[in-house]
Amino acid sequence: MVRLPNVNAYPDFLSGVQDLQNHLKQGDISSDIHKKLYQDLIHRFMKVESFETPWFLRESPAGIMSLTKQIQNLPPDTDPRIIAKINDYIELAMKKSQGDGSINNVYTSVSDPLKKINDADLQKYRGMVAKLMIGNGLTGNERNKIIQAMDENKCINIAELKKENNLLSNICAYFKDSLETQKYYMDMLMFQPGQRIGPGEILFATHSKDLIKGTKGDLTVINTGQEIEVKGGKTAGRFRDQDIMPKGGIYEKLATQFIQRYSNPQKPIIKKTAVGISFSQLIDGVNNNPTLKTKILKDIQTVLNSLWPNSPYVNEIVKNINSGNEKGALYNQGLANLKAYYSAKQGVGDVMGVLFIKPGQNDARTNYAETFEALINIFDIKVTSAYPIASDTPEAFPKIEVTAKNK
Repeated sequence: MVRLPNVNAYPDFLSGVQDLQNHLKQGDISSDIHKKLYQDLIHRFMKVESFETPWFLRESPAGIMSLTKQIQNLPPDTDPRIIAKINDYIELAMKKSQGDGSINNVYTSVSDPLKKINDADLQKYRGMVAKLMIGNGLTGNERNKIIQAMDENKCINIAELKKENNLLSNICAYFKDSLETQKYYMDMLMFQPGQRIGPGEILFATHSKDLIKGTKGDLTVINTGQEIEVKGGKTAGRFRDQDIMPKGGIYEKLATQFIQRYSNPQKPIIKKTAVGISFSQLIDGVNNNPTLKTKILKDIQTVLNSLWPNSPYVNEIVKNINSGNEKGALYNQGLANLKAYYSAKQGVGDVMGVLFIKPGQNDARTNYAETFEALINIFDIKVTSAYPIASDTPEAFPKIEVTAKNK
């Protein structure tokens, strides 16, 4: 079995480039493995260091000339992309050594073109966009193409974004150009600068002039005023915020009374955890106390009605608990949550789109729906981890994962 080259063992960047190229020519590694190891090499010598002072900016004039000569000794079939990237770094290093710019020269070479784009969201987060372009090793040509697309408002394809089932690579311009552009977009996707800002919001707001950080939703489509909620992450998410949380403390009061009545530590009728009472624990409590069954079910319904007012799914949840169907109870808890979420976000006559994003290794799956009815007709809903009788109200909201049917 051939041992893969260790990129951490190379003394310098160009030695790594030459050795990986030799392994590829000799058939020791495949083209895909070569690309992966080359990306690791880029990250070792450029990303792990400060983006303001990578190795090529610390080279002396003599060192820069040495790098230039080393390029001439690279194999003739070296990937032209690698040569272009090294030349880009050398040019920046030469400007620095000649006093043409400060230590931030490499940063400003990206930040300045971004500064000229008329987009308030981009200007707010311009520094991070520039850092991620540099940190992920995009070539000058790749950076320029993406920046130009942003300036011409062609970077984010909203028609692709609004498809029921799609990939991030079909939404973002030049996503598939290289491993570096893929990594750049994926890092931008996961950039969350503060609370109540989820994955994807900053990517779309900064890379499209048609999308701005929303007022009611996460994003607003400028031309139509439509709000778009963005839900994403590596795991299932919870649909809860201030618009949907129960008001007036009624749920908290009823849930606390239920726990005190049925889960007294001295003689518990229904078991609980520190978080609250799960559906499986409610089902066990109903089954193990037949004389109290009717009373328990009635009290459960009272608590759930305070969490999901006027929801038709509350009756279904109680029926599932009565029949011992934990999966059905969870599912209807999820539907009640989603229905309440859409109702809270949509005004009379408004259309609220919800974009679901599920990141993968090199891409992300996207799903989109503009109504609750479309959501349940188009997508499979997977619901997990809910405590309908919760000690802490947010835990009553289940984790929900949405995927396109038959996908």
